[in-house]
Amino acid sequence: YFYEMEFLDGNDENLEKSFKNIKSVMQKFVKQGFAFERMEIDYETAKAMFAYNTHKLEMIEKINGGQGQITAYKCGNFVDLCRGPHVHTSKVLGFTKLLRSGASHIQNRDGSQNLLHRVYGITFPTKVELKDWETRTSEAEK
Repeated sequence: YFYEMEFLDGNDENLEKSFKNIKSVMQKFVKQGFAFERMEIDYETAKAMFAYNTHKLEMIEKINGGQGQITAYKCGNFVDLCRGPHVHTSKVLGFTKLLRSGASHIQNRDGSQNLLHRVYGITFPTKVELKDWETRTSEAEK
């Protein structure tokens, strides 16, 4: 999986160091076993839900030209645009490894650009499966 974010203060130097905090938040969601709820919302509702985020508003505009249903997912109190599908509950995500981060520029309507940061990760239901994956990945790199 991946997730993109923007640092509003422009300070992205500690993203890799933030992995520990990101992982901690994810583990809280896993332990609480939140359901992933698919939400189909209309254009106007989506615009209202994500009015705080200009990037999300631009994405909403691009989805079906502002026509028809837009898909979002809710997990606990977190809601975001996503095509899905997802697992049924966060409990099956068990063990997470954040792999790396990258960056990309997104062009705004006015032609300016913002830097988005993408965090890549992988999850497994059990610690054994995560360790097996780490071993296979390490051996493949040799």
